[in-house]
Amino acid sequence: MAITTLGENALALAARGIPVFPCGPDKAPLTPHGFHDATTGADAIQQWWARWPDALVGVPTGRISGMVVVDVDPDGIAWARDNWVALGAQRIHVTRRGWHLVYICRADCEIRCSAGQLAHGVDVRGEGGYIIWWPAIGLEVSGGTANTMPQWLEERVRIPAAVPRPALQATGGEIKVGEGQRNDFLSREAYRQRKQGASVEEVLGILRTINAVRCDPPLDDAEVRLIAQGKARVTPSPEPGPSDVGFGKSPLPPGVSPIQIQPHDAGVELLCAASIRPEAICWLWNGWLARGKLAILAGVAGTGKSTVAFCLSAVVTTAGTWPDGSRCSTVGNVLIWSAEDDAADTIVPRLIAAGADLNRVHIIRGKKLPDGQPAPFDPAHDVPDLARKIEGIGGAALLIVDPIVSAVAGDMHKANEVRRSLQALVDLAAQFDCAVLGISHFAKGSKGTSPQERVIGSQAFGALARLVLVCAKNEDDDTRVFARAKSNISADTGGFNYSIVGATVQPDISATRVEWGEALEGSARAILRDVERDPDGDGDHGDDCSHALNMALRDTQGRPVEMTRKEVVSKLKAEGYSEKVIRTARENTGVKSRRQGFGQEMKSYWRLPDEPLDPKVVFAHPQPLPAGAIPLQSLHTAPVGSDRSSAASPFVPSYVIPAQPTETARMATEGTNAQHSACLDDKQ
Repeated sequence: MAITTLGENALALAARGIPVFPCGPDKAPLTPHGFHDATTGADAIQQWWARWPDALVGVPTGRISGMVVVDVDPDGIAWARDNWVALGAQRIHVTRRGWHLVYICRADCEIRCSAGQLAHGVDVRGEGGYIIWWPAIGLEVSGGTANTMPQWLEERVRIPAAVPRPALQATGGEIKVGEGQRNDFLSREAYRQRKQGASVEEVLGILRTINAVRCDPPLDDAEVRLIAQGKARVTPSPEPGPSDVGFGKSPLPPGVSPIQIQPHDAGVELLCAASIRPEAICWLWNGWLARGKLAILAGVAGTGKSTVAFCLSAVVTTAGTWPDGSRCSTVGNVLIWSAEDDAADTIVPRLIAAGADLNRVHIIRGKKLPDGQPAPFDPAHDVPDLARKIEGIGGAALLIVDPIVSAVAGDMHKANEVRRSLQALVDLAAQFDCAVLGISHFAKGSKGTSPQERVIGSQAFGALARLVLVCAKNEDDDTRVFARAKSNISADTGGFNYSIVGATVQPDISATRVEWGEALEGSARAILRDVERDPDGDGDHGDDCSHALNMALRDTQGRPVEMTRKEVVSKLKAEGYSEKVIRTARENTGVKSRRQGFGQEMKSYWRLPDEPLDPKVVFAHPQPLPAGAIPLQSLHTAPVGSDRSSAASPFVPSYVIPAQPTETARMATEGTNAQHSACLDDKQ
C-alpha cells in the first residue's frame, strides 16, 4: 500500500503496534527524550507530524519494537554480499547509504547496539538504539515479514566482542583501552559512526556499549555523552546518488527484487526552524578556540604568532593546560601547514620545546601529482585532498594555516574572492569538527585602529572568522600581549601577557617557546594600545601613514609636488596601508585637494599644506595643456619667483583658457575699434 505522507506512514506503523517518534533531516530525534518518547498513540503522532510535517519516522530497536537491525553501510556491502545466504534476511530496507536487514527480536535474547563487530561498516541496532524507517520516503523494500536471526549471527551479536586495534594496551588476553587513551578511542569511534550517518543518539548508545566492554576502567557516562555530542557537527559522508539507490540500479543482491519505490521531490528545500535541535558550541579552548570554526591569529611581524600557535598545538596533543589554567578536555591530532617556517629546523624544535606529542602532529609538506611528481601544497585548491588525509588519520582537533592569505585563490583585498576561497576551510572545519587557526599580519600604519580591521587584506578575513585573536609587543621592554579582538560566539574581551623564551631541545639545537603570564582585562584595542604606545609621542615613522603620505607628495629632492589622488592612494596601498588609514592620515596631515575638469574627465589633485611649490615641478608628472590654453608664465611680466608671481596663493592655475566673446561683445568691440581708428585718422 502506497504511503502518501510521512505522518500517515507513521500512523500506519503505530496501528501495527510499532512505536514511532519524529527525527530531523540529520536523523536526530526531535523530541526531548529521543527514542524513549516513541509511542503508538495516534494523538501524539498527529501532533508531532502537524508540528514537523517533514520529520523522518524513527523506530526504536530492541524488545520495545520487537526488531533487531543489521545496518550495512557502504564499507560493509561487500561483506554482506559474500555472506548473503548465511544472513538469511527475509526483509531488507534500502537506506540512503546501504541496507537495513530487519530481524525479529526474540524476547529471551538481549542484543545490544554494536559497531563493526561483524565487519567494518556493519553495525547492529538493538537495545538502546533506533533506525529511520526509510520506506516512509519511498526507498525500496524487499520481502515481507521479518524472520529471526540465524543462530550463528545471534551468537555473534549477543555480547559485543572486542575489536583489535593497534597501539592499545593488552590486558588479560583481551585488548583493552587504558587510561590516557579512552577519550581518543571513543572519539575516533564516534567520528566514524557520524561519518557513516549515525545520529548523535545512536552514537551515544554505541559508545556506552564500547565503554563498558573495552575501556578499563570505563569513563563516566557524562563524559561519554560529551564525546558523542562533540561529534554532532561531523558531516556524514556523501550519500549515494540516484543511480546507486532505487533509481535504475538497485543495490540489492541478485535475486532480491524491490516491491515499493517512490521518487524523491527535487528542487529547493525548506527546513522548518522548529525541527532544528539547538546545539551548544563545542569548544577546544573554552571561549577562545571553537571546534568546527575558523579563527584568525594576527599581529605585526616579530610578535611570535607561530610560536604561540605551536604552544596551543602542544596543549591539544597532550590534553594539557590552557593559558587560563583550564584543561584541554581531550587529546587530539594537529595538522600544520606553514609557508614561512621550515619543518626540520623551526617547527619541530618549537613543538618539542612546547612539550607537544609529535606522534599527534602532522605537517603538510606537499602533494604528489598524478604522474608521481612532487608539487607544493596549495591551501587555495587542495582542501578536498586534505580532507581525505584527515579522515585517514582519524580526524583532527586543530588545523593551523600559516599564512591564511595563502588560502585565497585571487585578490586578498576583494571580499568576494576571500569569502569564496575561505569557505573551503570553513566547510572542512565543520566536516571534521576541527578548529582552524589561520595566522595573518597587521596592515602597515594601522596602529591605533580597531584590531579586527588591522588584519591585512579584505575585511572579509575578520568577518568570516568566528574569532579574531591578536598579538602585540612593546619594542622597548619586550612586553607581549595575546588578546581576543572579536568573537561572535563568546566574550570578546580579555587576554594574557606572554614572553618568548629560549629552550635547548638537543645539545646543538635551540628553539623558542611561550611562557604565559597574568590574565588581562579590557578590550583588545585598549590592551594593544598599552603596549604599542610611543612614550615620546613621536610615533613610529616606519608604520606611520602620515609620514608615508608626506613623502609621497614630494619629489626625489624633497620638494613638494602635486599628484592625482588616484596615484597617491595606489602608491600607499601598495605599501600596505588601507583606504581608511590613508583617509585618516590625510586628515591628520592637512593635505589640500583641488578638482579639475568635469564629468568623467574630472580629476582630484592632492598637495601638502602651507608649502610653496617650485613652479617647475607643480605636477609630479607633466600634464598636457587643454586645447586653446595659454601657459600662465607667458602672461607674467615679472620673472618667476618674484613677488608678483608668488604672492597670495602659490597654487594659482598654471594656464588660462581665453574666454570666447559673445556676438554682442564682438560687435561692440568692433564698433569701439572702428571709432578708435577714426579718431586716429582725424588726428593725423
